[in-house]
Amino acid sequence: MWHLEIDVKLKRELGMRADCFSMTWSRVIPDGVGDVNWHFMTAALGDMATIR
Repeated sequence: MWHLEIDVKLKRELGMRADCFSMTWSRVIPDGVGDVNWHFMTAALGDMATIR
C-alpha cells in the first residue's frame, strides 16, 4: 500500500524518534460524503501498529 516500512527504516537510520502523518480525506471518505472507508482505515492503522 505505502512505502511505510522503508520510510520508517530510513527515519530510524537518521535518528528520528517521532513522526507525524496525515491521510487524505479522499481515502477516508472516498465519495466526499457518506460512509468511512473502514477497510482502508483498519489496514493503514494496522500496518502502522506493527512497525516499531
